[in-house]
Amino acid sequence: MLWVGVLLAALPSTAWAQDKGSGSGVYTVLLDNERVRVLQGDFKPGDKAATRNYPNHLIYTLTDGTLVFVPAGRTGYEVNFKAGEAMWFPPLARATENDSGKDVRVLVVEFKDAPPAAPAGAKSKSKSKSRAKTAKSPAKPKARAKKQAG
Repeated sequence: MLWVGVLLAALPSTAWAQDKGSGSGVYTVLLDNERVRVLQGDFKPGDKAATRNYPNHLIYTLTDGTLVFVPAGRTGYEVNFKAGEAMWFPPLARATENDSGKDVRVLVVEFKDAPPAAPAGAKSKSKSKSRAKTAKSPAKPKARAKKQAG
């Protein structure tokens, strides 16, 4: 009876992991937070992923293989992969398809724009300004004129 509860608890997370943006079911979301999104692409022969906008991203290949990248409004081109390779891509819109006769597996790591992290121990400017408005500054001592001996 316990295993049924565990199985039911696991089902929603599996459904959530499918990338609804591709519409093809070839991508599984492995990680998605405010800084990065990691997808695993499992392209069987003939699989196609619809055109989507990719931010800056890298592709790490898990298997040897060839995929066809079709940039929006342009002619597609083949990209040959060797297992263990990493390739960098700037932001672009493209469709992806496997017109080869074998499975191709890749990891796609998408980088999201986020403000740089403040160095450890540094105070943000907004906090400093708000403190400056509320903090009372100590009274400055009055300058004393020095008497000259004469």
